[in-house]
Amino acid sequence: MEDEIIILSMGKRLLEEKGFQVLTASTPDEALQIVQSHNGAIHLMIADIVMPGMNGFELADHIKALKPNLKIMFISGYEADTIATYGILEDGMPFLHKPFSSDELEAKVQTALRG
Repeated sequence: MEDEIIILSMGKRLLEEKGFQVLTASTPDEALQIVQSHNGAIHLMIADIVMPGMNGFELADHIKALKPNLKIMFISGYEADTIATYGILEDGMPFLHKPFSSDELEAKVQTALRG
């Protein structure tokens, strides 16, 4: 879930080039609808922390209620002190700071999927 369309498109393309199947959403509500209606497995949600309407932590809580085994990874271009105003990243929770390279994205996704 990414509210910046350019980053959303780039991330989708990069992950698909690495062999991942990717569902995208540009709003938290759209992400919730996709999770509720998708019949297949969803293994990982990547969400920006700062989004309009609902922050990434809140979205993760809603989605984890629907899919308790789903892994969560956060991204943000904001610094740690700004992120802390939206919630606290748990120790060991996968996080990727924007901007990032395709190799950094793939490595962090692999780490998140391994748990």
